[in-house]
Amino acid sequence: MSTSSDALSQPTAPPTGAHVAGPFAAEPIGAVLGRLRLGERTAAEEVAAAVARADAHGLPASARFAASPASSDAVDPAWIDRFDDAALAAGVGLAQAAGPHAPLAGVPVAVKGNIDVAGLPTTGACPALAGEVAAEHATAVQRLVDAGAVVVGTTNLDQFATGLNGTRSPYGAPHAVSLPGRISGGSSSGSAVAVARGDVALALGTDTAGSGRVPAALNGIVGFKPTKGLVSTTGLMPACRSLDVITVFTADVDSAALALSVLAGPDPADPWSRTASGFVEGTAGADAPAAPLHRQPLPPVPGAAGAERGRTLRLGIPAGLTGSGASDVDPATLAAWETALAHARGLAAHVEFVPLDLAPFLEAGALLYGGAFVAERHASVGALIERLVAANPADPALDPTVRDIVLAGAEPSAAAAFADLDRIRQLTAHAHAVLATVDALLTPTVLEHPTHAELAADPVGANARLGRFTTFGNLLDLAVIAVPSTPRPDGLPFGVSLHLPAFADGRALELGARFERVVRDHAADSTRAARPTLADDELLIAVGGAHMAGLPVNHELLGDGGRYVRLTRTAPTYRLHVLSTPLGPRPGFRRISTPGAGEAIEVELWAIPSANLGSFSAKVPPYLAVGPITLLDGSTALGFVGAASDEVADARTVPSWRHFARGG
Repeated sequence: MSTSSDALSQPTAPPTGAHVAGPFAAEPIGAVLGRLRLGERTAAEEVAAAVARADAHGLPASARFAASPASSDAVDPAWIDRFDDAALAAGVGLAQAAGPHAPLAGVPVAVKGNIDVAGLPTTGACPALAGEVAAEHATAVQRLVDAGAVVVGTTNLDQFATGLNGTRSPYGAPHAVSLPGRISGGSSSGSAVAVARGDVALALGTDTAGSGRVPAALNGIVGFKPTKGLVSTTGLMPACRSLDVITVFTADVDSAALALSVLAGPDPADPWSRTASGFVEGTAGADAPAAPLHRQPLPPVPGAAGAERGRTLRLGIPAGLTGSGASDVDPATLAAWETALAHARGLAAHVEFVPLDLAPFLEAGALLYGGAFVAERHASVGALIERLVAANPADPALDPTVRDIVLAGAEPSAAAAFADLDRIRQLTAHAHAVLATVDALLTPTVLEHPTHAELAADPVGANARLGRFTTFGNLLDLAVIAVPSTPRPDGLPFGVSLHLPAFADGRALELGARFERVVRDHAADSTRAARPTLADDELLIAVGGAHMAGLPVNHELLGDGGRYVRLTRTAPTYRLHVLSTPLGPRPGFRRISTPGAGEAIEVELWAIPSANLGSFSAKVPPYLAVGPITLLDGSTALGFVGAASDEVADARTVPSWRHFARGG
């Protein structure tokens, strides 16, 4: 790869991504792991298939800046660089060394191009940096690799993660999947597209103003922005160091939960790393409940045991987003929002919508680009941009809009910065007080889906509109999940976001899974990660121990006609006990009534013929019984529960059975 001025001068304009739309669909991580653990594919075959899917869309975009540049028609603007065969083989070797029970054993993944991947350049979508190869993985990438994942390559982004639209990159501007002419969203454009079209089942992005959520909404996938500091940012090229968050893109919420379980954890090398013990709750005020609602167990879903006597789920929604108060919003978006609200009524047996005045939230979001916070972007990459501009004011390695935004960050005074910091603290206290009165804030993720032409005509204004419900997320210290809803009447993707206070990440995933289930159940036809349905003569069994794929007694399940359905988690109200039985160690799920004391335990869902339930249950050893287990999405399945006994109460607990199988 060359970074000479001759190479950089070759492209005259970013390509618009003619190769992005493809025949592949997003796939859950659990589907990949199912194939691997059941022996249907090896890790090498899975990685080769992922590379073949990516290759079908063109060469990585770095080929446009090679010594012999490829034409824009030959490249795929979703990817910047992909590893060669030797490096991929080495990655497969590391995955095999991690062992078959590693959480992501053999799963191909992609990484946004502003996160260090050893052996590839961390360009931040600036070709001038293509000659600097990262010596080691970012902490988040290393955690994926240690969990058995195989990194395929790095993906495109709005340069230096400055933008929400996906068009601000010299490497090109991807289209939303299957929507030529429509923007992909950004800044994590390539990561979202790589997941949405099925190149990989997991991609890392970043989020400062909404970059981990906007492209998810515009491509019909899940984007999860954890609490600031929950996932290490060591090895991340910063946009705004105090606000940056590493995020995940996946086909479904189960996959996002799995990814977070691998990525989350303190990092002594990251000064911004933190845990829940470092978080100070805002004052709720006189009208708030004694305990914030987001800390109370979720009420049952319709039809579940106890649904009629369960408490009401309170969802905050933006006041004025319906009727005459939303005259500035596209009618197709409003129609999709009304459908989303109808879906939200299925999150619990009793749901109440609470209209909230979001003016303080929106004021906070406006400060990200309209206040002194832009100075932090200048602190991150301003010196680099100034150096490149000094050498060549029209340097093609720089996106002009990004250049102007970052250089403007030199203008705010220190006094203005401190004034904005004080104002954000006031707004954060207010926001957390409001959120303490509801279980979550539900909003559209975005209100429009611009074309490339519309974005080019109004690059700053259109970008700002995309961030209306996202830019406040990190400034106000929130955890947010973006999930797809029913598409708009015109067929364009539409999604919603669930916003909760910091460190309520588990609750965000739980609510996101419930919303996803309702949307799936209401969909007559979906092209997005459709899950297998049960036949009339089948029952759903949740297994979380030795019956899981690739574990010692999985053959019993297969022998009873078992069929792997998907990987998920229980509701976060269980503990998994290791029971000593005459047949060897076995798992026992025990429901925990104390709020916050349970965990969401990884389980596999299998379908078995109803007629074989008796023979399968006969294999249950002492101290266990077959009973209902509540899943992350609020639904239930039969599973092995610990019978009431001293043996169960005294047995040690583990976070998952595969953790136990690995010697944990």
